[in-house]
Amino acid sequence: MGKDIQKYIHDTFGVKYEVRNIYRLMKTLEIVWITSRSKHPKQDLDAQEAFKKISN
Repeated sequence: MGKDIQKYIHDTFGVKYEVRNIYRLMKTLEIVWITSRSKHPKQDLDAQEAFKKISN
């Protein structure tokens, strides 16, 4: 989250940024904030693959 990055930058470099500027900085540096989706522990991978095959 932006607040976590804000705190890291302040603690590491002693520089204060507003959260909105953290996201602007990330965009300027072309840093993409992408996380993977979590997987449910009871998911059925075989059923998912079967669905993918019939939906295409």
